[in-house]
Amino acid sequence: MKKTILRSLALATAILMLCAALAGCGKKDEGKKDDKKSAPQDAVVVMETENYSVSNPVMSFFFREAFMNTYQSYLSYFGSEMMAYLGLDASAPLKDQPFTMGTEEGVETWYDYFLKMAQEQAETCLLYREAAEEAGIALDDDDRETIDGIVENIKSSAGEAGVSIEEYYENLLGKGVTEDVLRECLELETYASKYVASVVDAVDVSETALNAVYEANPLNYETVSYMSYTFRVANLLKKDEPEETGEEDAPAEDNAEDPAAREEALTKIKASADELAAVDGEEAFHDYIYNYEVEVLGTDESQAESVATYALTEGAGYTEDLEASKWAFSAKAGETRIEADDEAGTVTVYLLVKEHARDESPQTGSVRHILFGKDKFDDDGATAKEVYDKWVEDGAKLEDFLSLVTEYSTDQGSNTNGGLYEFSKDDSLVEEFKSWMFDENRKEGDHGLIETTYGWHIMYMESVGTPAWMTVIENELKSKAYEDNLNELKEKYQVTVHEDLIDVPDIAEPAPAETAPETAAAPETAPETAPETGPATAPETAAAPETGN
Repeated sequence: MKKTILRSLALATAILMLCAALAGCGKKDEGKKDDKKSAPQDAVVVMETENYSVSNPVMSFFFREAFMNTYQSYLSYFGSEMMAYLGLDASAPLKDQPFTMGTEEGVETWYDYFLKMAQEQAETCLLYREAAEEAGIALDDDDRETIDGIVENIKSSAGEAGVSIEEYYENLLGKGVTEDVLRECLELETYASKYVASVVDAVDVSETALNAVYEANPLNYETVSYMSYTFRVANLLKKDEPEETGEEDAPAEDNAEDPAAREEALTKIKASADELAAVDGEEAFHDYIYNYEVEVLGTDESQAESVATYALTEGAGYTEDLEASKWAFSAKAGETRIEADDEAGTVTVYLLVKEHARDESPQTGSVRHILFGKDKFDDDGATAKEVYDKWVEDGAKLEDFLSLVTEYSTDQGSNTNGGLYEFSKDDSLVEEFKSWMFDENRKEGDHGLIETTYGWHIMYMESVGTPAWMTVIENELKSKAYEDNLNELKEKYQVTVHEDLIDVPDIAEPAPAETAPETAAAPETAPETAPETGPATAPETAAAPETGN
């Protein structure tokens, strides 16, 4: 049930996703030849530190991985129709395609962009491997079992695709990548992940430490909620424009160029702004916007409702260079502000809904649920209500809840572990599930009955997670620790790049989706997700629940 209770992938899958970032990276050959150009392609060292090196296969792999992930990400986000607009064509040489997503030094084509990503990934890989060695980090049996499982999954995928494992590795993972190379790289990635985890885990994120950061600059971690609406002269002038008659000898007057018409429209929107600023409360503010859109501007009713609804902004942070933000962080709930710009022909009205404060709403939480799936319980919630009422009548005990999960829940992803899941507020959940779980008043031990598109759920709040403001500070501290450590490693270990020896073939198209294992490049965000250019620190999370389609 991806949309209902989609969770992070299991640790084994996370490492599979990240292994791509390390394939082909290995320990230096003690007796490597001085004449690098005369060596076989897979032995040509293109980047090295004191103890470790990468060769062209790793660069090809990093390049392929960067391309595949970027392409699939853009395709998923923008859709196939937008790919041509972005200028990234999977069927044409990347060297012939200008880079269109910004300006970067040394990047003129998409080939340049992916090659740069590959080199950055290789460099960070080497730095972390050196650091892991010095820190005395070792792999355990679980690590090796996970690596074995990933290799076996790739072999299985090759078999399903009907190609040899050698061909599969080269076509999918990059030129020169073999099973031996992949195994060595999976080990290196695990070393790297363990090292980064040790750095991040050492950060003091106690309540005392988090409060100290907050007290030093409260405005950085406080938010407000407000409503706003902008009246525009242009909207009135457009509404008053005469309809086109199709007669060439009777051109319509352009109100936008008529100073008198513009001044009259400006006077009108200022009067409307005064009226809006005088209304009492959120509901009246919403209704005024809706009526103005419909009655004055002639907006469709459904669109007007959308405009009025989206007038509310929740959880807005402080912005020092915005006067409206300064006002919002000093005003009282219910106060209004009018901000006029005669030159632009706009007047904006603000209503403060919630005064500045720390966001205490939980960002994570552990919840148990019993799903009465519609495929089995097609009775409009009758069974769920009966079971819930009886459970409450008997004292709403947790041990009874666990028994009911086993007896009734149709969620195969949790009906063997007491219906337990841990979610983040950012996870993709259906609205009813998310609204119940992350209600600002939710407390440990709360229970209830909700309906989603997949059926009825009896809910039980196992525990409420860390408040939002604490989560923000914790992430900042961990990110800073990660960034500082990476900078230290760059100073400590010398990375030598032999750019003239780098030989990475271009790509005509990505590997077919149906033959590819579930791999992905390391995320490009610092912990708590992952280093910007290096192996990520994958948290040990539960497998995605199967609570529906």
